[in-house]
Amino acid sequence: MSLISKNQKILLIDFSASLYMALLDSENQIVAKRICEQGIRGETMHEILDELFLETQSAPSDLAAICIGTGPGSFTGIRVGVAMAQGLAFAKRLPLYPFSSLQAMILSAKAGLGSASQAGSASSSNGDSSVISAISASGGRYFISSWILDKVEEKLCTLNELVEYGSEAKYLIVSGKIPDRPLFEKSFPHIFRMEEKIDFSTITKFALSQDPILDGILRPNYLQASAAEEKKLQSPLLDKNP
Repeated sequence: MSLISKNQKILLIDFSASLYMALLDSENQIVAKRICEQGIRGETMHEILDELFLETQSAPSDLAAICIGTGPGSFTGIRVGVAMAQGLAFAKRLPLYPFSSLQAMILSAKAGLGSASQAGSASSSNGDSSVISAISASGGRYFISSWILDKVEEKLCTLNELVEYGSEAKYLIVSGKIPDRPLFEKSFPHIFRMEEKIDFSTITKFALSQDPILDGILRPNYLQASAAEEKKLQSPLLDKNP
């Protein structure tokens, strides 16, 4: 990313599970932030952003770039976040920096553990890398990103598959509503919540290391079909010839 002026701001938003939003300065330092638990209504997103601008005595015209979490996670949250980022970027033709919400969770956890010496890259070697991040999906499944032996893998898995990772990973970081936490506590030695461990500066550095989107077209990382799409794909009517 090109250098930005002293008075300009970077906006980071991610609504893939809970809501994370922050304004950072040209030195990548947090000047204002909001962390809201999963379940907040989409209509309040712009109100929260207005609060950040008011708190920092700034405006959308002061933005130089937008870092946006593109999932996987909540379909509604991802859509709202992407739409907000695209709308804000459109007026000033701002660069958009999409990032994996799951990898951002791992980076926050590792930064908190003091082992994210190269947090700008999701594939860097940072010592103890046995970390799993997880966001609840539909049907008792989970979106996860595993970072074991410096190999990054992002996928949709069952509850049992996630529990089995406890034999390989020391750390699990979760975000939003996690209904099966008691089971995870039996499998993972250490469990963190993103809402308590989020490191906006580390995530922003990671996002800015990605290629920017300059045409405003973001591709959400849903990682699975929506419930309606899955039902349509499973419909026997699709197998019938007209």
